Amino acid sequence: MRGMRSMLFAVVLGLAACGPSASHGPSPNRATAGGATGSDVVCREETPTGSSFSREVCRTRDQMNDDRKGAEDLMRAPPPPPRPR
Repeated sequence: MRGMRSMLFAVVLGLAACGPSASHGPSPNRATAGGATGSDVVCREETPTGSSFSREVCRTRDQMNDDRKGAEDLMRAPPPPPRPR
């Protein structure tokens, strides 16, 4: 059961990593050292599961928080009932 949850979590993270990325042009809302808000764009290097190549992913802080909360909710959700055989 625990293995299924881990695999499901890895699939969700993998799909999130395959999503469209933001344009690589200059961003007027790019996050700075102070006064960050939820609409600031934050870029960081991420390595997709199963890959050894990292890439830059840019998201707003709100999007990052939503992704994190969704992954946590998925891990806390009760497992599905067993399928009849």
